[in-house]
Amino acid sequence: MAIACRNKRITLVKIRHSVGINDEIDLFIFVRMGGVGKSTLAQMIAVEFARAGWRVILIDMHRYQRNTLQWAGWRRERGIQPIIDTRRFERSNVDRHLTCDLLVFDDDPVLDGKSFNVAEMSDLVVIPTGESHHELRAQRAAAQQLVDHGVSPKKILIVLNRVLGSVFADTTARRFFAEGGFQVANTSLPTRRGFQVAPNGGLAITEAWHPTLKKIANDLATEIAFHVCPEGFVKPYTVYEIPDA
Repeated sequence: MAIACRNKRITLVKIRHSVGINDEIDLFIFVRMGGVGKSTLAQMIAVEFARAGWRVILIDMHRYQRNTLQWAGWRRERGIQPIIDTRRFERSNVDRHLTCDLLVFDDDPVLDGKSFNVAEMSDLVVIPTGESHHELRAQRAAAQQLVDHGVSPKKILIVLNRVLGSVFADTTARRFFAEGGFQVANTSLPTRRGFQVAPNGGLAITEAWHPTLKKIANDLATEIAFHVCPEGFVKPYTVYEIPDA
């Protein structure tokens, strides 16, 4: 992005970052159970990378409930920018026949071979979870399944979602995943109505109306972005200012 510099003649140079035209980054939102915020996170990441200038394709892998496709339709109907290129899962998506900077896969809760195939080829796998014992056990088991199928635990990021603000519950959840060798995002998403209703209008949770909720969501999105690539949300094509000698 160009910045005005007084008394200097500026040359604008475009430099490619991170990925090539046919070498996109893949991010997989993986889950073993429904209702823990998988689609919400996939939509958030797609919107924030697209806002930063990335060419994003969001893949809905659900067999029956096409929640993400429906969300993208609401967004398009209401003219909410950026419009997200959202498609249903096809085998060609896994074979990398799409031209983009970032592929985001919103997984189906029913695991099968395609889930593991996508996870193996992805650069980052995000697993959301609540704080109940049932959710923690199920999601750590899901993460372990990925490791058993050849996915490096370093590519797996756990996100605590719909937390109630208990320090004890937060500490317990983080210790539980750490004992399994998995990293947990520093930012947790609290249970708030603003986060629940945003997707119903085609919004990402980073577009929630309340500034506090928006900041929390943006903190999480930024954290995930740095796991995807070292530059975070930097534009794939970034304009640098180089003063003439």
